[in-house]
Amino acid sequence: MNKYALLALATTIMVLVSTGRATAAPEDGLPAVPLSLTAATELAIKARPELSLEIEKAKLALSKVQQARGNFLPTLDFLASNSYVKSYDNFTGIDISARIAGQDISVTIDKNVPSYQLNDELSLGLNLYAGGRDRALLGEAEDNLEAAHHQEGATLRKVRLEVARAYWELKKAHLRYSMAKRELELVRMEMEIAATEQRVDRSSEVEYAAVVLKGREKEVAVKIMDRDCLRAFDHYLHVVGMEDKGLLPSVEQIPRLTDDPDSETNSAGGIADHPDILRLGTELQAASERKEAAKAENLPKLDLFARQSLIGRDSNSLWDAWGDTQADNSMIGLRLSMNLFNGFKTMENINQAEAEVRIKRLQLVQKKRELAEAKNVRKTALETARDQLSLALTREKLEEAREKAAGSQLQSGRISQLEYRQRVANVETAADQVLMAKIDVALAGNALELLVLE
Repeated sequence: MNKYALLALATTIMVLVSTGRATAAPEDGLPAVPLSLTAATELAIKARPELSLEIEKAKLALSKVQQARGNFLPTLDFLASNSYVKSYDNFTGIDISARIAGQDISVTIDKNVPSYQLNDELSLGLNLYAGGRDRALLGEAEDNLEAAHHQEGATLRKVRLEVARAYWELKKAHLRYSMAKRELELVRMEMEIAATEQRVDRSSEVEYAAVVLKGREKEVAVKIMDRDCLRAFDHYLHVVGMEDKGLLPSVEQIPRLTDDPDSETNSAGGIADHPDILRLGTELQAASERKEAAKAENLPKLDLFARQSLIGRDSNSLWDAWGDTQADNSMIGLRLSMNLFNGFKTMENINQAEAEVRIKRLQLVQKKRELAEAKNVRKTALETARDQLSLALTREKLEEAREKAAGSQLQSGRISQLEYRQRVANVETAADQVLMAKIDVALAGNALELLVLE
């Protein structure tokens, strides 16, 4: 046996070893994965943290709306203080004598500070006018809540697009692996024929070495496609939010996805109703409300207030002071206040709010331009994908015609079994390429429909 025959044998053994991984038994404990795009999307929405994060942000924004509405309600406060007083003033008092109605009257005034004192107060406040500040703050909070909902919609689009990409890319990886295996099988037949021809001296050693090299190339291609398919599967698990437990199955163990790219229906939406545009629009409104709230700081404020106070004193114990509690005073009235100068802080707040309005307006214009450009790019990509699909369908029809002709030629003995098998493989490959072209159309359609900026 010469060195080329030994090389062929070694190559065959390596091919068998490499393909052994694809026929291994499935690992126990492999989590069930969604096989349809709808199920994958639903799982990703439930399992991934992005949407839960946006929902929590929306809840926070709703709480701020409720907080802003509280500015229109009265405030009720209760204040209580208990104190122990020890006096160090040793003033003994004042003696006062006077004659009234022919009688002498003496009065002695001593300083007596009760040791135990308590003061209770119940106060009510209601803002009647604040220059539109409360209305503006409520409007800002409501706009921020609406913006949070629009951001939730944008995140949902992103998740849907990522899931669709991972789903179809895994299916394409399966197809590429199948095509590589098909080509390897053909090369195996060619290697067997070349080995026979080389043994009977019908081909040179150089020609045989070329066939062996071709087999080695196809073997490496299968290994590469195997790794790519496993990587696509890992990415698919990550995108749908499943835990990666370190179980790396072979390609044969990866479940086959069930959806057909022909079932994808895409309808490109307009830019005006895009979640990013709607979000920036509401953020612009919120910035405008924030500016009005800042301006209100220069206007007077009118508040209604009411207060009821109690007081208790005793020289012996705190409990006796509680028992001696009596009304101190009651008060009701209007309070007018207006800031005249605060170190230009109000002016700078207004300047900052106006700058935020200008920034949001420019961001809105920029986002519209970016979305318009992205939409044109994705339209072009979709048209190109459709052209490639048309070309793949034409190629498939041609390969089918060639395969029929090759069948007649094989029966008449004009071509070999290897040549006929090559024609059959070309038909299968053309069908796989059609399916891959349909997947590319579906991917391009999803990118145009969802229009997510990277």
